[in-house]
Amino acid sequence: MRGRVGHVRNCRVNAGVAWWATWCAFAVPASAQEPSLSPLVGFPAPSALETDLLQGEPKPVRGGWSLEASTRSVTKAAPFGPNLWFPSDSDAKASDAVIRFALAAGQSHKATLLFRASVDSKDLEALSGYGLTIQGTGIRVVQFEGGHARSMGTRVDVERLLEQPRIEVVLTMIGPHLSAQVFDGDSLEPLAVLNVVGQRYFTGQIGVKGSAGTVVTALKVAKAGRSLRGRAKGMVGNRVVRLGAEQMSKAPPEFRS
Repeated sequence: MRGRVGHVRNCRVNAGVAWWATWCAFAVPASAQEPSLSPLVGFPAPSALETDLLQGEPKPVRGGWSLEASTRSVTKAAPFGPNLWFPSDSDAKASDAVIRFALAAGQSHKATLLFRASVDSKDLEALSGYGLTIQGTGIRVVQFEGGHARSMGTRVDVERLLEQPRIEVVLTMIGPHLSAQVFDGDSLEPLAVLNVVGQRYFTGQIGVKGSAGTVVTALKVAKAGRSLRGRAKGMVGNRVVRLGAEQMSKAPPEFRS
């Protein structure tokens, strides 16, 4: 029955209910039943919930960033201060969410995934918010206040980081709890986990702070509480449907036994 729609199993109908009966239908394609690892994810994730932030015109932006072959990179560094890029998509402003960020680390070992950030388009250097910074062999979470950064928690050093052509970050934000998982971008082997508590910022923009040579290959967000309506036909194998007595009278006899 793999890949077929409409096959029914594990069904039970309560015929004693006057107006309503419940039945379970196995009515979603196999692709929705069994999440699989995508080349861009370090864990099974419903892509229907995600918004791709890599595309579109960034706003605001500082420094020269280009978008080619689904990658965004720093092509011309700002004359002074950081190179910043913030997606213009409305979903780039998030409170509780899961962010997926992939970086071609072999090009530049210095980049920061910004989240819950606030910026003034007239003074981008004075940004506030949080960031996951990758520099050399070190990974740390930082808090920005008026452009000044301070470390949150302990820096994690991964010697193999310099050898990775691509790394991937999965960042989960739930209230003050911030958790980042770092993977080898090719084998999806876990490299590091960082957990911190941030009680200063609870919503804000997602963005990237980079240096000359920084190449971002993925930036996606799945915001908490997002409805699947209009995005997917279902994410589980067994679905519960309520039918009225009139609809049940038209159902095959095996459903009413």
